[in-house]
Amino acid sequence: MARVLIVCALLLCSGCSATRFAYNNADVFLRWHAGRYLDVHGAQSEELDARIAGFLAWHRSNALPQYARLAAEGGGRLARGLSQEDLVWGYDSVQAQLLEAVRAAAGEIAELLDRMTPEQIEHLERRFEEDNRKFAKEHLSGTVEERRKRRLKRNLERLEEWFGGLSDVQVERVRQYSSRAPFTDGFRDRERKRLQAEFIAMLRAREARLRFA
Repeated sequence: MARVLIVCALLLCSGCSATRFAYNNADVFLRWHAGRYLDVHGAQSEELDARIAGFLAWHRSNALPQYARLAAEGGGRLARGLSQEDLVWGYDSVQAQLLEAVRAAAGEIAELLDRMTPEQIEHLERRFEEDNRKFAKEHLSGTVEERRKRRLKRNLERLEEWFGGLSDVQVERVRQYSSRAPFTDGFRDRERKRLQAEFIAMLRAREARLRFA
């Protein structure tokens, strides 16, 4: 969620009107996304809205100026031709901003999380289980060849979403990568479940303010 917000903000700094519209309505997106996992009503629902607003206010005043700087520097690097060093710089820069945004969001929501009832925590667990079943269906099921085909389709769709139609040569390069790259989905599945279990345990212990950020 924070990664999407960062990408939108970087595009916003480039002057994309559609992205500006999306970023200006980020509160609706974040509220919808959080509502899938947090079963809040009444005063808690209003508090969640206020905390999302607080996070977005922090993001506009603290994160956007940094994204503008990254967008300007990235534009300069792109203009003179991308190198491996530039790609590493871009990845590391986004990861650093992502971590900062996640910490800010965690600090904003932690107090509310510490007041989750056992029933609300069980609701969250069920959502995690649904997500895990979906992940297993999309990434772990089927033969090796079937998984490679699904991975190739996902990779092509993501690249074309960002860069438009690919040439036959580019499609072939993506196909070669998708056929050779090792499968890491089993590791991702185990890591997701580990983090989910740790998060649930933290909520049950009411330690979000202590540990979450």
